[in-house]
Amino acid sequence: MRRPLTPAGRQRSAQTVDDPRRPQLIDKSDFRYIGSVFASRLVLALALLQGTVPAERQSDAIQQDIQAGRLRDARQKLQQAIRSSPQDAALWTRLGEVEVRLKDDQAAIAAFERVRSLTPGDARTYFNLGLLYMEQGNTGRALEMYSRGLKLDPEDEAANQNYALLLTQAGRPCEAVNPLQKLKGMKSADLPVRVSLIEAQLKCGNEEAGRRELDEFRQLPSVTVEDQIKLAQVLVQDHLVEAAESTLEYVVQASPDLAEAHANLGSLLLDKGDFEEAARQLGQAVQLAPTSAEYSMELAQVLLKAGQYPTALEFLKAVKDQFGTLPEYQYKLAWSYYGLGQVPQAAAQLEALAQQHPELDRAHYSLGNCYVALGQLEKAEMQYRKAIALDSNRGSYHSAIGQVLRKQGKVGEAIIELEKGLQLEPSDMESRVQLAICYQQRAELPKAERLLEAAVQKQPNLLNAHRVLAQVYYGEGKKAQGDRESDLVSKLDSEETRRRAQMMDSPAPQTFQ
Repeated sequence: MRRPLTPAGRQRSAQTVDDPRRPQLIDKSDFRYIGSVFASRLVLALALLQGTVPAERQSDAIQQDIQAGRLRDARQKLQQAIRSSPQDAALWTRLGEVEVRLKDDQAAIAAFERVRSLTPGDARTYFNLGLLYMEQGNTGRALEMYSRGLKLDPEDEAANQNYALLLTQAGRPCEAVNPLQKLKGMKSADLPVRVSLIEAQLKCGNEEAGRRELDEFRQLPSVTVEDQIKLAQVLVQDHLVEAAESTLEYVVQASPDLAEAHANLGSLLLDKGDFEEAARQLGQAVQLAPTSAEYSMELAQVLLKAGQYPTALEFLKAVKDQFGTLPEYQYKLAWSYYGLGQVPQAAAQLEALAQQHPELDRAHYSLGNCYVALGQLEKAEMQYRKAIALDSNRGSYHSAIGQVLRKQGKVGEAIIELEKGLQLEPSDMESRVQLAICYQQRAELPKAERLLEAAVQKQPNLLNAHRVLAQVYYGEGKKAQGDRESDLVSKLDSEETRRRAQMMDSPAPQTFQ
């Protein structure tokens, strides 16, 4: 499939130097940002050399060197000629081309900057510089060159394409709309241009224009169902969820028997927290493609995230013969047991999984949580350490072991781990509370107070924070503040009791991910 908005150059001509060994740039492919690469082309226009017969002969000699690959000889001859004719833009242009072939971008830029000073009205020189700066990653200068060049030649297709790409990558979608609309006029059936224009309009907040572009995109004869799905994937990556959802709904209505469309829509709805509709869409995908492990595991994920543990367990048992050997299946089976309060069964499942796949950090982490629930703190600590050894960048892992260490009386070690957890996940209020408890146990009450006050400010209904803060205030002799927190604790505790009464069990679902 054609790619949406990639760096471009003009078509080759007799006056164009093309080096396929130019540095490669990251590109969008299949309507997604991925790590694929392409060989970029430079727009290098040679000016015809004018002058005496000796100069023409010299030009012939330079051209022969270039054609024979004797680029350093050509560069030397050009430099000699320039010393005699320093105002000759054609010589500087050809020197810039040779420097490109020699992969000396800085020298090439210097040469073309000289051409620009000699011929400020030549748009092609600005475009050459724009692409050179673009390949260097100097977005500011590249944008400046393309902007100035397009004022001289506003209809240049390649320049509009590169300019729009640079603006998009620089987070300036509103400015990218104009060059993209020009490209659309030049290449109305070009799907990558259409996709990029839809993105730019929506990111810019032009929802009506974006919807209009979406509708036009759907009506293009060349657009396939695959194109629609890939467009939705791009929109999801850009956090344009509503547009992605409407695109997938359109596909589902047009192709109700396409499992991929139902699955993608279900996954999107899962991320939105619409569990009921997500389960319906993924259930349809499973019915249409019952052998797909991906769709079945995604459906199980929805059920587990929604807290529908009995239904999840029933579904997983039904597909055991197909997918029972998959680590993802085994993990989700343990999750369903844990959600039902059957912690020993969950632990047994995770023990087997961790033994078969010791590289799975989340299996060790969740097994540690099971051991905590069973009161086996030393075993929990060991599993948490294994999880951290496999992935030390998860704040939840450090927080978990910190809480276990505190319960074992290892307060100093607990503080180190909890602080690491907060550095990785500053928004984790429960870790703040646990760290405050550590400081409380060490009689460092002002530190505990600061942590807890920050926690309740961000989450006013955090019961445990208010409870510990009341104790800290009383410990500091601040009776009025302590009484105020105690009253809040009583109120929040009553609300929590009513909530728990409505639940069959209360294991923390966040212990599984």
